[in-house]
Amino acid sequence: MFERALAAAPNCPHVLTQFACRFYRDLCEFHKAQELLEKAVTLDPINAGPRASLSFVLRYQGRYEAALNEAEKAISINPTHGYANLSKIFSLISLREFSQASEMIKRMERIAGVGDTQLLNCSSRFYLISGDAAKANQTLKEIIRLSQQTHGEQFMPLAGWFYMIQGDVEQAVFWLEKSFEHRISQVLNTRPFAQILNDKQCSLLNNPLLQTFLRKMNLDDQSLSHYRQSGLFDETQ
Repeated sequence: MFERALAAAPNCPHVLTQFACRFYRDLCEFHKAQELLEKAVTLDPINAGPRASLSFVLRYQGRYEAALNEAEKAISINPTHGYANLSKIFSLISLREFSQASEMIKRMERIAGVGDTQLLNCSSRFYLISGDAAKANQTLKEIIRLSQQTHGEQFMPLAGWFYMIQGDVEQAVFWLEKSFEHRISQVLNTRPFAQILNDKQCSLLNNPLLQTFLRKMNLDDQSLSHYRQSGLFDETQ
């Protein structure tokens, strides 16, 4: 589907950003995703969306300064762009610029209010990585409480990400499985999310529980090996 869309509209920024780049990103083919997003930025330089997506892909590669730069460029185009602001906060957290990240989260709190998924996503990561265990656990309890409410399945991936950052793969997979059962699209980010943590926890992607879960989406190591052998990532074909 992605290849057909790209073949039909190779110079459409929307296709490049919303389809092809997300496909390659979820497969952790970050260089190809970056190439497509940079093309989208060139084709539509006043659109904040491609730059925000490029920021995420750069961050997944550990290029935090470059990710922050692209997020700020996206925000300069559209100050209220949610994805761009989210990426800036994540980049600041990755750079351990906790003071700036905290200020952005406080502004988000005033705008979004309690119970916003993006706010809880940011604040839970912020408290975990900055070392505020008490507030991190408090935020986790709130995420789980909200996930148990009617139509609360949108909060389930947040619990999965929380436990994955902690290195608790069993609990992470428990919540990601729940998300998958409810067809929450964010679970497609599981492999790149795990990969960015792999530098600190080298065994994370090798964990059999995580590989079994990834297999359900054809994102496990065996599936990716098959894709490569079939020539899916061969740009000469």
